[in-house]
Amino acid sequence: MKDSQEALQRLMEAAEQAKIELSTLTESAINLPFLMTKVIESDREDEENKPASVIINLERKLTKSKFEDLCSGLIKRCRIPITRALKDAKLKPTEMDQTILVGGSTRIPAVQKLVQDLLGKEPNQSVNPDEVVAIGAAVRGGVLGGEVKGILLIDVTPLSLGIKQLVCQLYQKMKLNVWLKMLKKMR
Repeated sequence: MKDSQEALQRLMEAAEQAKIELSTLTESAINLPFLMTKVIESDREDEENKPASVIINLERKLTKSKFEDLCSGLIKRCRIPITRALKDAKLKPTEMDQTILVGGSTRIPAVQKLVQDLLGKEPNQSVNPDEVVAIGAAVRGGVLGGEVKGILLIDVTPLSLGIKQLVCQLYQKMKLNVWLKMLKKMR
């Protein structure tokens, strides 16, 4: 299958659709007729024996529990940025009023459960996770373009930045979560 880009694309689209369905259902049917053809060569040596091709169809059922099992490693890795964000903000989960999940994968019930377990409260589900991303980008564009007033957006660097010299000494020039606007003032 790795040689057929079309088959891989169809498989990726079916997997995405199954992921979406499993956010609300307990089982999803993946049905891809005529996914690809495979050439089968025979060992016989006669002139009439030409390579035959076989059509490969894919029909599978995927349960929510199997999907969550397949994704468990990725979901567990979500703990790292959540705990890091709390540490960087010097906050405890009890000091947060609410959590709004952003992005399509936050519709996965196992992700929602992880966030609820880590933060001790159910995430706010009153907004569409995809629309939040688009609205944020639109607001950012409006602020940068001067069309939106009265909103303060603060850019910060997600990493500490510095210069490393040959003696393996790192001279830190900018610490984690420093306002980028401060850089302009430092110059």
